Amino acid sequence: MARNHGTISTYRDGCRCQDCDTYARAYERERGRRRRVGAPTTNLVDATPVRQHLRQLMRAGMSYRDINAMLGIKIHYLLYQPIKRVNPVTARRILEIPIPRSPLPTAKPIPADGSRRRTQALYTLGYSIAWQATHSGVSRNLISRVIHGQSSSIRACHAAKIRELYDAYWDKPAPDTRESRGIRTRARKRGWLPPLAWDDDLIDLTEDELEAELERRTALMTDAELIRCMRAYQAGDRSPLIVAACRTHWRRLSARRKERKAA
Repeated sequence: MARNHGTISTYRDGCRCQDCDTYARAYERERGRRRRVGAPTTNLVDATPVRQHLRQLMRAGMSYRDINAMLGIKIHYLLYQPIKRVNPVTARRILEIPIPRSPLPTAKPIPADGSRRRTQALYTLGYSIAWQATHSGVSRNLISRVIHGQSSSIRACHAAKIRELYDAYWDKPAPDTRESRGIRTRARKRGWLPPLAWDDDLIDLTEDELEAELERRTALMTDAELIRCMRAYQAGDRSPLIVAACRTHWRRLSARRKERKAA
């Protein structure tokens, strides 16, 4: 794979060509200037959204070698090392890679979280397991295991079929019949979430990734935004972001009460 020269990352990888050496010297001079004036010594940005985007690309069937080839830079360290910040140009280039609308049709196993949420969301609209199996082309047994959380992984080709079905019916409730009403009631009792509860950039995250991303987003919310989320929760909204915002709201209130007592 061709390397991009004239970058600090290539210099740190050991390249001492003229372009890399010149860039590294200018980079260190700028860091020194910022340090002297008390300014931040880096313009690096949070690596968390970048890492999540890379994982979504890989769940869609892309390998990190494919992504390396597209970018001309190594991304392995972002996936498998505890990197907290990343160059803004690198971040922008990675985030600009579109996630395939459907996972690439391979037999590669991927996390089943997104498929589980989609099948459950369709169930809340009144679509039975049998109906989903028939219209997706995925076996009824697999749909059943996925929707009940009994499969932690699923082949990308099967996930693609479930996603295509979801994309076609997420905004089309099943006809109002005795059967569909019973299905909706069972979904409600199980606490399964409807399609509108899921943002496109959250639905495919694993549980750990989802928790971390919700924590990051709610930490950036103002008190007024958290209060609006509390009101939405009280009105019956149980989408993940709303629930996480409520937790953050109560943690902030608790921390402030402790501060007042300690003062």
